[in-house]
Amino acid sequence: MAAVAKPALLWPAIWPLSVRIAARRPASWLAAGIACGAVGASHPLAAMAVAAIAVFAAVGEMPPAVAPRLLSGWLAARMAWPLLGLATGVAVTMNASVGVAPGRAAAVLLAACVASLLTVFMLWAGRRASMTGADIMSLAMVTATAAVMAGGLVHAWPVAALMWILLASLAFWFARWFHGRVDAPLPRSGSDMVAGLISQTPLRRFLGRTAMATMLLAMVGWLLLDPTQARWAAALGVAWMICLALPTVTLQDRSMDGETAWALLLQSTPGRRAGLNLLGSGPRMSLESVVRHAAVLGWPSLVAAVVAAGSPTGPWPAVIVAALIMANAGLLILVRLACQALGAARDTAFATVLALVAGALLILPIGDPSDVAAFRLDLPDWLD
Repeated sequence: MAAVAKPALLWPAIWPLSVRIAARRPASWLAAGIACGAVGASHPLAAMAVAAIAVFAAVGEMPPAVAPRLLSGWLAARMAWPLLGLATGVAVTMNASVGVAPGRAAAVLLAACVASLLTVFMLWAGRRASMTGADIMSLAMVTATAAVMAGGLVHAWPVAALMWILLASLAFWFARWFHGRVDAPLPRSGSDMVAGLISQTPLRRFLGRTAMATMLLAMVGWLLLDPTQARWAAALGVAWMICLALPTVTLQDRSMDGETAWALLLQSTPGRRAGLNLLGSGPRMSLESVVRHAAVLGWPSLVAAVVAAGSPTGPWPAVIVAALIMANAGLLILVRLACQALGAARDTAFATVLALVAGALLILPIGDPSDVAAFRLDLPDWLD
């Protein structure tokens, strides 16, 4: 017993070594750059989103479920890089001659710090709940996206932080409920195994169904009833694609190494080597996973394009939404294959895509705030 408990007491001594190991990861430096950009965000809500992305990029593939202190020390070592980026961003902002109001700069920094803490806590709690690495990331990314969008409706980042806490509590209640169920149903045919359904957990299937339901609502509300709001449907589809497909393609490759019950069953069969090669980390599984998510998220837009063919606006808003979802899917495949061809780690591919997303949030205009003014609540100025 003493031999088991002793390593858990040594994590403060292991932490500096973990930091030096993380310094050799390109993902760590990408995460630091993303966090540095969060300080320069134009609004606290954008800073929250970019800071959360920086934490996701820094953490990458989660370690196995280990002792709480070892897990905390491992996450603390990975968190050093987003914190370094935030500190660098503050130093650059203070030394640059830019006319940023001190109150707004403080709000941006505080929002980024709050988002970072909430994100790392979700990742820690997910690993403590023995969830798979991709499920942890997808659940945390969906929660962060929903919280930021909720804060955007009222134009207040403290509301986003409160929604983040509430949604995280609800998410882990569902996660614990799903964790007690069977990992996956028996595949109906060999094609189901080829499609990767053997490694899908009940939680991932629930997230996929939720994504399809929200895209159906977006189809009715933003593509058929009010096509002028089609860009929100496109943003929703791209967000779902990143939250669901990106962790699956880059971080779920080891799901067949023992994280699911079907891995043990597959390993006990005579054709286990062929099955593991078929469902392994090669380009074929990456392509199939991305195509599956793109089909689930894109078919409502294609249906809307057919229905709206004779309307005054025509099918083009829905076609553009479907095209953006497919383009995002192509980007995921391209980055995954490029990193694999260069011999880069899966964490590097994961962080590279997240860096592109963070750059889009910081550079590209995300619509006119007056577009959603009718849905915002009037709050005191200090909450803005």
